[in-house]
Amino acid sequence: MAATLAASACFGTAAPTPSPSPRYAGASVGGASNVPPAAPSDAVTGESGTPTPVASNFASAATDLPFTPSPVGPPAEPDPAMTPGATDPRVTQATIRSTICVAGYTATVRPPASYTTTLKRQQITAYGYADTSLVDYEEDHLVPLELGGAPADPGNLWPQPRQVSLADGTFVGASVKDGLEDHLHGQVCDGQVPLAVAQREIALDWIGAWEYAGRPKG
Repeated sequence: MAATLAASACFGTAAPTPSPSPRYAGASVGGASNVPPAAPSDAVTGESGTPTPVASNFASAATDLPFTPSPVGPPAEPDPAMTPGATDPRVTQATIRSTICVAGYTATVRPPASYTTTLKRQQITAYGYADTSLVDYEEDHLVPLELGGAPADPGNLWPQPRQVSLADGTFVGASVKDGLEDHLHGQVCDGQVPLAVAQREIALDWIGAWEYAGRPKG
């Protein structure tokens, strides 16, 4: 079932991506993560260490983003109160070469379908979606595994509609976000974008990040 947002789309033609230096002035590409420590969140089964909630850690540190976050809200983007996003403490700027930039890494940390399907059912109800068919949603990691998202933290998973459009008709279903995830993963592993910045881009406003990146396809 296709869903359309009541709010008008707030993004125009994407600007060309500038070089890493002006785009990420002040951000650290090498060495340790430049993200300040956050208050611990509740431990989640399946995680190693304590996931870091994106909302408390990143929302006040968005000044190095190349666009101003303007979340459009459900169903195209998750409700930040229910799905703020969370990161895996094992994945930092210093460990990307042994984690997310290794082929096949995400398969080693992806939670089982039995877990995500149960969570999807619960969250469809919590989000109040009129369409309750499981097949119409992808239980998606807001901060994707390929960018160091927490694999099993419910705060990093949400039932993303497979078919959803903005008021202007722009399709922003689950497959669209997949293209952005691959694009940002490539930039992080190529050293063009700091991991923490890519995580903030996608967690705070993935549609804005997709527009800014030129609407990359998966």
